[in-house]
Amino acid sequence: MDGEVRPRGAPWPPLAVLPLRLRTVRFLLRVTLPQPILDLPAALAWLAYQHQRQVAAYRSHRTRLLAQLAHPG
Repeated sequence: MDGEVRPRGAPWPPLAVLPLRLRTVRFLLRVTLPQPILDLPAALAWLAYQHQRQVAAYRSHRTRLLAQLAHPG
């Protein structure tokens, strides 16, 4: 076929054009990608990492907020 842009065998419509919600994308990734086995040490390490990131974000946002309050405008 002349003027055919999509490669032969490519799905139609392309996934890049489909309006996918974040929930749907997460579901597709969970189904297609291998899931790690989450044992107790891994779960505790993940929780510690999440807590560390939340504390860092809180401090960063708090520092920025205090700087804005000290020098408005």
